[in-house]
Amino acid sequence: MNAAMRILPAVAGVVLALAARAAETEEPRLEESAQPSRWRIFAGARLAPGVKTKASISSRAVIDAAGRLRGVNGSSGGGSLPSGSSTTTERSSSTSSDESSETVDMLTEGRIDFPDGVSFIDMDDTTLPPEETWNWHFDSSAAFDDATGTLTVPGTPTTTASRETSTSHGEESGTSLSSVRSSFSEQIMPDAASSHDADIWGGDIEIGYDLWMGERLSLGIGLGATFYRGEDAIRAAGRCYAASSSTVRESASGRFTTTTETTIETTETTTETTTFTDSSFTYPGALDDLRNDNGSYGAGDREGDENIYGGGNPALTLTDGNVTRTTATETRKDTTATTTRTFEATGSKSSRTSSRRVIDVAAEGDVETQEIRLALQPAWRATDWLELRGSFGVAATRVSVDTDATILVNGARFTTVSGDDSDWVFAGLCGLDAVVSPLDGLSLFVGADLRMGGNTFDYEAGLVRGSVELARATYRAGIAIRF
Repeated sequence: MNAAMRILPAVAGVVLALAARAAETEEPRLEESAQPSRWRIFAGARLAPGVKTKASISSRAVIDAAGRLRGVNGSSGGGSLPSGSSTTTERSSSTSSDESSETVDMLTEGRIDFPDGVSFIDMDDTTLPPEETWNWHFDSSAAFDDATGTLTVPGTPTTTASRETSTSHGEESGTSLSSVRSSFSEQIMPDAASSHDADIWGGDIEIGYDLWMGERLSLGIGLGATFYRGEDAIRAAGRCYAASSSTVRESASGRFTTTTETTIETTETTTETTTFTDSSFTYPGALDDLRNDNGSYGAGDREGDENIYGGGNPALTLTDGNVTRTTATETRKDTTATTTRTFEATGSKSSRTSSRRVIDVAAEGDVETQEIRLALQPAWRATDWLELRGSFGVAATRVSVDTDATILVNGARFTTVSGDDSDWVFAGLCGLDAVVSPLDGLSLFVGADLRMGGNTFDYEAGLVRGSVELARATYRAGIAIRF
């Protein structure tokens, strides 16, 4: 891509130098034949509609930056342990699984958005019956089985960890009781995500030169640039982590005691999977009919028009409980029992300590774009005052992303992580302008350009990751001066 950035200005310089030399050699003949000037400058405004920006913030990255809750230190009662105390430890573990399913009535649900931020089903379209829709789309993570006509979409696993500690106190002589009860739990939330669509305006300038001019037809070259205004397109916020810890300590006087401390650490992982069944897709080759050029499924089009992902526009039929949501839970318990025989001094005491830690994140950022274009421009003069001018070439768009992510711990600002990323996006270009010339040397124009090829920039700026999808078509208007 860096090589392309170096070649494009060099090609533009060579072409403009040849054009200047051609202008010098043609000047006497132009004066003799009274042909119009070959040089022209265009200036105006350009609109890029529907620029899409997606952003997500990794909960685990935020937690690593802010730190997890590590427990609390509380006061303890009773006397100190004698030097001759003995301790034994036993450990055990167990794993259990549970799965439950429920049917989803899509006519009542209306729309389901999945955690990846791309996949969805929306029963709202324009003309199909209520139980059918064009307006659905799954990314390549969805699994399709043409033997059963099912699409299976896995969700984002959610992990919850907790720890419970209890202490039992037994007496060998005299009367003595003591206990320590501790609990600890934490939850890691799914990544925060958002998307933003915007119509972006920019200033447009272009310089062109006609290499050949006939009575009605001409062929020229144009070098243009557009400077779009910055867009505040990145805004994402959410809770990443929540944890709490509590310890209650109680003791009473006694003599020799046996203390057993039992700690149970529980890790629970929950995964939600949604399965959609459409019997009309149970035939050989259904997978190829459904899959788009980019590997996704469905057009995601409410109007049933052209599939922007490069494929067909299949209708999905969801009735009679053929949408199933399955929740699978795996639970692991690790138990540690430590028994200590020691001497407990006379006395009594009680204390309670607790702690809580909540981590939130809020991010915002700007997206800026600038563009350079180089194109051959054939033209046809329909009348003395109207000209139609085409463009065939390349466009290079510079996309820059700047973000600031503020981490909050228990509601107070902890730190701000800033980041930026930028790169070039190259695409083919074709366009058409209508040029109206009310005066000699002065013209008004309107036109549109279409970008072909790649139009997405994936960025990683600090804690924020995402993509910027540029507009396929842009529109411009302004004035042109020949000289």
